[in-house]
Amino acid sequence: MTVSLTVSANNSTSERSADLTVSAKGADAIVIKVTQPGKEEIVDPTLDDNTALARTKELGLGWNMGNHFDAFYNGVSSETVWGNPKATQATFNGVKAAGFTTVRIPVTWLGHIGDAPNYTIEKAWMDRVYEVVGYAENAGLNVILNTHHDEDHNEGHWQNLANAVDSEEANTQIKAEIAAVWGQIAEKFKDKGEFLMLESFNELIYKSEWYSSSNTEKRCAVINEWNQVFVDAVRATGGNNATRWLGVPGYAASPNFLKYLTVPEDPANKTML
Repeated sequence: MTVSLTVSANNSTSERSADLTVSAKGADAIVIKVTQPGKEEIVDPTLDDNTALARTKELGLGWNMGNHFDAFYNGVSSETVWGNPKATQATFNGVKAAGFTTVRIPVTWLGHIGDAPNYTIEKAWMDRVYEVVGYAENAGLNVILNTHHDEDHNEGHWQNLANAVDSEEANTQIKAEIAAVWGQIAEKFKDKGEFLMLESFNELIYKSEWYSSSNTEKRCAVINEWNQVFVDAVRATGGNNATRWLGVPGYAASPNFLKYLTVPEDPANKTML
């Protein structure tokens, strides 16, 4: 007669064992020792604080405050134009209470930027963005702040990748505006603590092509240039911006085009994707 026994799996990380005694009438008892090794313990690696992965772990669970500062109509961004109420301190207190640790605040600066060569950002708009970032800071949240629907998706917005790819003159002008706009934003926020990250752009694409199927290397090369202008402009303002974590996207912020993305040169070595 054959007897089969099934033992449940050992789901712990420690070895376990047991003695199984088998006896039958007219025969000596047999003791069988059963040993099960524990599961391999997975230990998170120890990370240097100055790594993008470590920073990502610190950011934790995030909420994107979409359709507020990034909303726009007729070429002008407005906090409530897409139907959302204005953000308040209670907004961010609620986000924190819900278990989030980071909030991304997308901002469209379109319609609030003056003419060349200074490209001065309207004070009231800048001050309101600063106020809302302060709400998040008061709530104990990390913040990611960017330029958002300034990108052009065949809408005539100023971050026009198609124009920059097709015309070096246009690219030079746009880079000057990027430097001026980010220089002002960075100057306004340079004394904010490490809770604040700055993100260069949102989803830069050529006209309405979410998937680039031609001239991709050139298109991505221009984005690489723009990201470098962003890093240089922020670092030049000093203060906490000298070592603040920065974020940059590739084409369409898509992993499909990462092979064309060059991480900008950064004296602080704190630029992440």
